[in-house]
Amino acid sequence: MSTIFRVLPSIIGVAASSEAHSLGDITQADGTLNEKAVIFALLRRRQPDFIWDCRNDFVEWHRGLGPNILLNKYQRSFVYTSKLGMARLLRGAYWLHEENVSSVLFPRSYDPSAERRAFLDDFRLTAAAGLLKWFVHAVNADENILVVDLAERRAIPISRLEFAAERCQEFVDVATHEDLDVDDRDERSSDEDWDSFLDDCMAVLHHGAGIDGSLEQSREQIQRCFLTAVVTLEKLKTVDPQYEMSGMRGIWILKPSHLCCGNGIVISHNLKDILRRVEEKPKDYYIVQKYIERPLLIKETKFDIRLWYLVTCTFPLTIWLFKEALFRFSSKPYTFSTYHEAIHICNTAVQEKYNDEKRRRQRRRQDGGLPEEPADSRSLRDQGWDCEKLNEYLKSIGHRGEPYYDLIYPKMAEAVVLMMLAAQDHMERRRCSFELYGADFVLAEDMSVWLIEINTNPRMHPPSSRLTKRLYSNVLESLVKGEQ
Repeated sequence: MSTIFRVLPSIIGVAASSEAHSLGDITQADGTLNEKAVIFALLRRRQPDFIWDCRNDFVEWHRGLGPNILLNKYQRSFVYTSKLGMARLLRGAYWLHEENVSSVLFPRSYDPSAERRAFLDDFRLTAAAGLLKWFVHAVNADENILVVDLAERRAIPISRLEFAAERCQEFVDVATHEDLDVDDRDERSSDEDWDSFLDDCMAVLHHGAGIDGSLEQSREQIQRCFLTAVVTLEKLKTVDPQYEMSGMRGIWILKPSHLCCGNGIVISHNLKDILRRVEEKPKDYYIVQKYIERPLLIKETKFDIRLWYLVTCTFPLTIWLFKEALFRFSSKPYTFSTYHEAIHICNTAVQEKYNDEKRRRQRRRQDGGLPEEPADSRSLRDQGWDCEKLNEYLKSIGHRGEPYYDLIYPKMAEAVVLMMLAAQDHMERRRCSFELYGADFVLAEDMSVWLIEINTNPRMHPPSSRLTKRLYSNVLESLVKGEQ
């Protein structure tokens, strides 16, 4: 049986509405027939069979929406697709974990307006662990970290390493319940102590400072601190599931909870800067999330993965995953020297602002059609990386089997399943509703797969390349045909 497809049409500058009485003149300014206005006039009083709405707020459709009308939305999807909503749901979703079925890695996240204390504790502990990681790495690499002449280079006292080790050990004791017979240790470290420590941490991790080696006993202290740091970090690794992801630079990312397309994102390692930005915005505006400092890079370039999936029923939960994913590359080589969006934010809307290949094509047209540049001279964004190409690349650098198909894709699928199971109780139980989502993932250096966010209304137009043109069309065609 064929399905009649009717939508409320729109013309430039006019938003169609089910309450509208007209849609412009039948005849346009150039004398041609306004076809959309004619269609609207004929179908204005006819209930549509299929509504495709790209807005997040579509309450008006539910005023008189019949139960048999297809709608590409579930009500209140922001509960699980907003960044704060995701974080809240996933925090309590550990009981949904099932091996090889539903599991997720999600960077620890906080609502800084409601969870300020928890965020402060995490930020401080992450900084302490980061300093110890830097110290152990520097000693093992035989780097010159001791500063004898304090007039030539800034240096922090060795006591900062001891402070960091003590704080990390306290965390381990709490996690392993070894603190039950110990007095409240929070009194040992005041906010002033932490502020001073964090300032010195930033000096070392971001501004090249070293360790004060001007005293005679400095080298002996360094040796003792090194042994303590190694042991403490090994203990910390056993109780912190995000130990490897955290890195050592203490970098966090602030995201507006309800914005998309990379808008309003801030990356920072400065606690005072983060808190200032939070205080300047309304309550629940930002989510603050641990930044993945060591993502898997391809030719020194960061990328993320967009995986599309379709939910066609909420009870029982029915999810269809599109088999081919989109790889979104940044425009510039990865570095910590700057947190510029062209380097760290892979979102298509952001990276299009730095599309060097498009500018080169425009210059070639202006110059009279110069020959195309070799493919390997183009940025990774312009080389059309797909699943097969990534799979072959990973094999070329030593990964066994079919790494994308055997490891990455299954882990993304498990993350989607767990996320939607966590959201299931909040989803509308409407028989003729469905929704297309875009899940974004980042691969860490150790090949772990991290869910970053879930997008309602994922971008499907306009395409930014030949690859996205093909993928967008295939996704929508599969949606209509019911293919995976």
